[in-house]
Amino acid sequence: KIKQDMMSAANVHEYEKAAVLRDKMYALEQTLSKQVAVTNDFKDRDVIGIARSDENSIVTLLFIRSGFLIGTRNFKFSETMSTKSEMIGTFIRQYYDTTRFVPKEILVPAPLEDIFLIEEMLCKIKGQKVKVLSPKRGEKVRLVKMACQNAKNSLREFMTEVSKDTQLLIRLQQRLKMDRLPFRIECFDNSSISGKDAVSCMVVFEKGKSKKSAYRHYKINKVYRHDDYAYMDEVLRRRYG
Repeated sequence: KIKQDMMSAANVHEYEKAAVLRDKMYALEQTLSKQVAVTNDFKDRDVIGIARSDENSIVTLLFIRSGFLIGTRNFKFSETMSTKSEMIGTFIRQYYDTTRFVPKEILVPAPLEDIFLIEEMLCKIKGQKVKVLSPKRGEKVRLVKMACQNAKNSLREFMTEVSKDTQLLIRLQQRLKMDRLPFRIECFDNSSISGKDAVSCMVVFEKGKSKKSAYRHYKINKVYRHDDYAYMDEVLRRRYG
C-alpha cells in the first residue's frame, strides 16, 4: 500500500511526499528482513518460558506473529514459593488482563491446574476462543524450549549483575568502615538561584541501583538567606527527624 501511495504521489509530481513514503517503505523492508521465521503455519501465538533460582524467577514471553518472532520480553519475580504452574498461571492472568492483544494460542512449559478458568478469562478478553497448550512434541516444543533457554540466559545475566553489585557494596562497606552493607543510600544536594528559590533533592540507591520512584524534592521554607549548611540542616531534619 505504501508503495502504491508513493507511485501515486510521484505521478502527480508530489515528490516530497513520495520521498517520505519511499523512506517509510525502505524502513519497513529493513524491519521485516530482520525478523526470524520460527513456524510454518503463520499463526499468531505467544510462548512462555520460565527459569528459577532460590531467590528469583524470570518469565520470558516470545511474541510470534504470522509465524515470525517479532519480539521478546523478560519479567523478573522475587517470589519463588509458588510452583512453576502456579507462577505461570498467575503471570498469564496479570499480563493479559492489561495487554491490548491476546493471541489465539499461548504455549506454556508446564500444564496448568486451572487451565479452563484461564482460557475462559482469555476468551472474554479477546472475544474469541483462546487455547493454552503445554506441547509434548513437535515444533511447538521447540518454541517452548527456546523461551525457557532465553529465560535461563536472562536469569544467569541477572544473577551475575547482582553478584557484581553485592561485591561493590562490600567494598564500599569496608572503605567506609560500616557495620553493615549499605543496601540503601540516600544522597542530598541543594540548589538555588542567586540565593533565592532554594530547593533540595534526594536521590536513592538500593542494592547499588538507582530507585527513581523513591526520589524526593524539597522546597526550602525555613531559611531565608543563602546558606547551604542551613538548607541541609532543614532537609535532614524533615527527612529523618
